Amino acid sequence: MQFNQQFLKVSCLVLTIFLSACVSNAAIEAERIQQEQADLDRLEQLRAEEAKRQDESDRLELERQDLARQEAERQREVEAIEALRLAEEARITAQRAE
Repeated sequence: MQFNQQFLKVSCLVLTIFLSACVSNAAIEAERIQQEQADLDRLEQLRAEEAKRQDESDRLELERQDLARQEAERQREVEAIEALRLAEEARITAQRAE
């Protein structure tokens, strides 16, 4: 009878240790999963921030290109006006020479 009681005590002790280990492992696994989710969330946030920066960079590049086109157009207009002025001067000079 005493052997059965000792066996029962040892079995309960082993079972308690086993259950404690299982609970501990479950807690560690839950913490690991929670950390992985936090890492994934942070990575997604970083990706969203990078996409936002890229969109802003693209917008600024388009704006820069538009300003460059406008400047080139203004330069062509100035050159055309200057060409007309020179042509008019040449015409007047030719008229005076006649």
